[in-house]
Amino acid sequence: MMVVEILETTSADLDVYVGVGNLPYSALQKAASAEEGPMEYLNIIQPNFGGTCWIMVQNWQASTAGGTDSVKLAYGFVSKATSTNYTVTGPTSVPALNPFDVTVSWDLGSTFDSKEVWYGWFSIGTSATKKDDVGKINFNLYKAAGEEPELKSIYLPMINRP
Repeated sequence: MMVVEILETTSADLDVYVGVGNLPYSALQKAASAEEGPMEYLNIIQPNFGGTCWIMVQNWQASTAGGTDSVKLAYGFVSKATSTNYTVTGPTSVPALNPFDVTVSWDLGSTFDSKEVWYGWFSIGTSATKKDDVGKINFNLYKAAGEEPELKSIYLPMINRP
């Protein structure tokens, strides 16, 4: 899986393009996220390309006329290898067309901080040999930056009891 995501920007409208080779060229483009607004997200669960890739972010509407905008871009690659930092649990069997729940649990350790993004994916199948014919699901983990605690004085009146 390959993920490219705009996390922060001052721009009013960005687009993200991914392709193969050393330089951006439209004929070598493999994927794009070009929605209205700046917060683009691109997720390719099973890329059908390999080798050297390029990522291009294009600013279509700067925050000020002729201005330059900052962009915080995250990208990641998730292999097909079995992971030991998350687990997926669900029923072993479900009748056709019946809804079911799946739980994703993770342990990214104590060093995972608010400056990181963690990308993962899993598939669900109808049998041990058909492991992805029901669906392929991606998930993203963000750790919110903690706020400084606000110190307050608390007054609790005493209650007189007979």
